[in-house]
Amino acid sequence: MTRKDSLTLELHLARLEELLVPPEVSPLDGRFEDRSGVERVLDRLRAQNTRRLSAIQSRLLLDEMPDGETKRRIDAALADLGRYQDERHGEQLTAIRKDGIRALGKGLLFMLACMIVSAIAGQTTILPDLIRNLVSEGFVIAGWVALWHPMELLLYEWWPVSRDRKLYSLIAGMSYTIEPALKSEV
Repeated sequence: MTRKDSLTLELHLARLEELLVPPEVSPLDGRFEDRSGVERVLDRLRAQNTRRLSAIQSRLLLDEMPDGETKRRIDAALADLGRYQDERHGEQLTAIRKDGIRALGKGLLFMLACMIVSAIAGQTTILPDLIRNLVSEGFVIAGWVALWHPMELLLYEWWPVSRDRKLYSLIAGMSYTIEPALKSEV
C-alpha cells in the first residue's frame, strides 16, 4: 500500500552496486542500460509532479543477490550522495543568485542609460518625428532587453537546481526492498 505523498518504483539491476554505478553495457548479452539506478530514478522523478512527494520506495530486482555488507555500504553511500548533492546544489543556487543580482545591477544601469538617451532623443527637434520616435522607443526596448537575462536568472534558472536538490534528498532517504529477478525479466 502506498501513501499519496510517496512513490513506488521498480528497477531491474544486475548487482546492487549498479544502484550507484553505471552498469557495463553488453549488447550481445542484451544489456543496453548505461545509467546507474539513481540516474534512472532521477529521470523517472523528473517526469512526474514531485512537489508533494515526501518518500520513495523502490523494489530492486537483482540478478545477483548482495551480502549484508554490500547492502550496508550502499545504504551509507546513498546517504553520502544525498549530503554531497545537497551541498553541491546549495552552492549552485548561491552562484545563480549572485549572478542574477550582479546582472540585475548592470541591467538596471543600462536601462537607466537607455531611458536617459530615450528622453533626450524624444525631446530633440533636429530629427523628423518618425526617426525621433524610432530612436526613442528603440532605446526603451534595448533597456528592457538588457533586463531579460537578470530576470531569467532570478525567476527561472534556479528551479531545476532546487528541484534536483529535493529529488536527491528523496533518493538519499529512499527505502528499498531487494528481490531476486526472474530470469525471464529484462
